[in-house]
Amino acid sequence: MKKHLRASILSIRNTLSPEERCLKSELIAKRLFDLEEFHKSSNILFYVAARSEVQTEGMIRQAIKQGKRVLVPVTDTENKRLFASELHDFDIELAPGAYGIMEPIEIYQRFVALDEVEMIIVPGAAFDLQGYRIGYGGGYYDRMIESIVGEGSKPALNVCLVGVCFECQLIDAVPIERHDMAVGMIITEERIIRIKGVA
Repeated sequence: MKKHLRASILSIRNTLSPEERCLKSELIAKRLFDLEEFHKSSNILFYVAARSEVQTEGMIRQAIKQGKRVLVPVTDTENKRLFASELHDFDIELAPGAYGIMEPIEIYQRFVALDEVEMIIVPGAAFDLQGYRIGYGGGYYDRMIESIVGEGSKPALNVCLVGVCFECQLIDAVPIERHDMAVGMIITEERIIRIKGVA
C-alpha cells in the first residue's frame, strides 16, 4: 500500500517544474523561519534535498548566517541509521554520499549527539493531516527519531519535528505501522499544519 502511494505521490511531485519547486520551497522556508519554535532552537537538523524534494540549500545557508548550529545527516548504510554532523560551509564540505545524497566529506564530519538536536526538518514522499509520513522506504528517519524520543507514535516534547512538503504531497491518511512517528507540524507553500496532541 505504502509503496503504491509513494510512487503515485512522487510522480505528481516530479511534474513540478524546477521554477515551481524553487518558488514553493522559498515560501516554505519563509514560514519555517517565522516560527517561534525555529527562533528558540539552536541545534537544527536539515536534510540536504535531492531530486524533486522541497529544496533546503537556501534554508541551510540562511540558518548558518543566523548563527544556528546546522546539522545534516550522515548515512550509515550498513546499520540503516543516520548520524548528525555539524555543517559550517555548504559549498566546500559536501559531496555525494549514500544514495547520491550530499553529505559531509569525512574530514568535515563533526558528529553531534542526537539528544542535542532541538528541531528536525523531516523529508517525506507524502504526509497526512495527522502528521504521519511516507518516507522513501529505508526507515532511516523513523529509526533516528525513535532513538531520540523513544518508541510510540507521539513524539516527546524535547525535539520539534517539522515535516516539509508541497501541497500536492498531502494525502488523507497514511497507512500506519507500529514504528511510525507523527511530526508535530507540517509546512507547505500554502500553510502550517499543527498536529494536535503532538506539538
